Amino acid sequence: MDGKRDHIPDEEFQKWLANERAELNDVFDPLFKGLNYLFVAHGAGLFGAITLVKDGKGSPYNHGITIFFYFFPIGLITAIISYIYFTSARLGLFIRASERYEKTHPNLLMKSNPSTTAYIGLVFCAISAILLISALILISIKARSL
Repeated sequence: MDGKRDHIPDEEFQKWLANERAELNDVFDPLFKGLNYLFVAHGAGLFGAITLVKDGKGSPYNHGITIFFYFFPIGLITAIISYIYFTSARLGLFIRASERYEKTHPNLLMKSNPSTTAYIGLVFCAISAILLISALILISIKARSL
């Protein structure tokens, strides 16, 4: 034994670790999938807006398209920030669960509460989703006027 886990057999710890990782993945995987959809949607929207402006210079239909250069990049940035917070929260929960099991080292990587970090990530995710919905509503209003 390595001295840190004299009371815990390595096989038992590895089983526990795999189980804990699977439980955390069950919780966070849907969040990361949703964030991936936000990444793709905002990236595609930004690409589409850039293409419209580049290809249709001088077109009367492009009037007001610049608003989308605010919605899509800001939405993409907030989705990225949300991803960082969710990853940090998952890491913090995993480290804290490991500490509860081993009780061997202080938590040096996560000074904040993982649930607070997850809530902050959720706020940024919501902002990103609201920006995407707003951009889609504006696109539908603009398309009706064509």
